[in-house]
Amino acid sequence: MSADPITVSMPALYCPVVARRYPDAEEIGKESLAWLKSFGLRLPPGQWAEIEAERMGYWFALFTPGAASRERMRLGADMFASIFPYDDAYSGRFAIGTEADAVSWAGRWCRLLDDPQFAVHCDHPVTEAVADFLRRLAEECTDTQYRRFADPLKTYMWGIAWEFAGHDKAVRESLAEAVPCRIYSAGVLPTIGILHASHNLHITDEVFYRPAVRAFTEAASFLIGLHNDLFSYPKEALDAAEDVNLLAAVITEHHCSVAEGVAHLIRLSNQIMTRLVELRTTLARTADNDLLTYLDAALEMLAGHLEFEQHCIRYRRGTAQLPAITITSQPTADTPAEPPAVPTLTWWWHLPEPGRLFKTI
Repeated sequence: MSADPITVSMPALYCPVVARRYPDAEEIGKESLAWLKSFGLRLPPGQWAEIEAERMGYWFALFTPGAASRERMRLGADMFASIFPYDDAYSGRFAIGTEADAVSWAGRWCRLLDDPQFAVHCDHPVTEAVADFLRRLAEECTDTQYRRFADPLKTYMWGIAWEFAGHDKAVRESLAEAVPCRIYSAGVLPTIGILHASHNLHITDEVFYRPAVRAFTEAASFLIGLHNDLFSYPKEALDAAEDVNLLAAVITEHHCSVAEGVAHLIRLSNQIMTRLVELRTTLARTADNDLLTYLDAALEMLAGHLEFEQHCIRYRRGTAQLPAITITSQPTADTPAEPPAVPTLTWWWHLPEPGRLFKTI
């Protein structure tokens, strides 16, 4: 990846939802920052100043504008404020973890999610903060709401281990190979998973794990990750060139320019968004209030994330910035109707029958 300033003309990106912000976002962001600071994190020089400037707790107000209560909103803000220092320990200017750490931390954090008392045995800088968040989450929420966050967070931990310790060259050179890695390592599945807690949703496993709902959840999560890789490309070009990034994989695979790579990913984004809207429309016909709230909250999170990516200082370091993109509320005329040429995504268009995990071929 090149660290040169990037000047490309982006095609219009389809997003039919307008971002909203939870009230009192500024105050919640300050409280979240003070909470994180209270744990006396042992961080590399300069990292705390960047955490303060990034204001992640404030930005999370764009992700869950319909949170059921202020306390549940704060839980999400605290999660978001702590997850970035967790991720930054693996790569970039503030990396402190080795490849071996990536594996051992994944295992220890998986246990931490099932037993927050296990925190004393894990030496990651934000372990105590996250253990505190998990205890509060468990106290505030139902067991199912907790698991809907904790289980995909386990997957994220192992996704990071795959990305940073797997020595997997293919995920850096092919979009088809990078996509399954980033579905997990981007960390969006648990971020969407916290909607069950933030919005106090009660959705049974029988409903939530139906193929169409699973496809919707995975597609919404991946789409947020795709947008993250677009906007984080300049940042990673500067300080984390070995990270798995969808845009970098497209450029490497097709030997194309940044502009061509961006156009390729935005076309893919528009395909997925079109399918996401179709899934929401189909599911809404028979959805109860909680499922409908979940579907709409996930789309609001996606819209809020686009605002976050375009304006948060984390992705606007120096002169290497992608230009502002045009967002359209209508599907673009050049969006293909068929599934994308990425094998692991096609099942979102060809759902298995309810009661079957896989589609019979």
